[in-house]
Amino acid sequence: MLATTIMAPAHIPTHIAMTGDQPPQPGIPGNVNVGQGNAPLNLPWTGTAIQPPAVERARPAGPVRISAGVAEGQLIMPIQPEYPAIALATRTEGTVVIAATISTEGRIENLRVVSGPPLLINAAVEAIRRARYRPFLLNGQPVEVETTIRVEFTLNGR
Repeated sequence: MLATTIMAPAHIPTHIAMTGDQPPQPGIPGNVNVGQGNAPLNLPWTGTAIQPPAVERARPAGPVRISAGVAEGQLIMPIQPEYPAIALATRTEGTVVIAATISTEGRIENLRVVSGPPLLINAAVEAIRRARYRPFLLNGQPVEVETTIRVEFTLNGR
């Protein structure tokens, strides 16, 4: 390996001269060697870009993880829980957090309770089951997504 020292320039120019680039001439260094099939080698660069082959994008192996805020932006049928009578009688408030998968059709599946007051969990689950989302798109195709959904219960905002 060569040892190199990086040094600051002694003088920084105030103007950079523009030069017109000319295409390379045949037989001059800088030409591109092309070796495809029976094509001759040492062809001059014509300035035409070589396009890579079309590649099909890979689909995700499982649900795509998204934030609760992103999921909320796709909600088309809101989450409207009914306050359980026993929770009202005991003046229970709180937030129920549910992990869920949203299908390619926007339905909520595979609900798992993460946290929340036990008296409010069933009401939150039922409200979430009734909700609907716009399908989430990845590269123009609907995909399953995994997210968390928060349902807040407050006595003032029943």
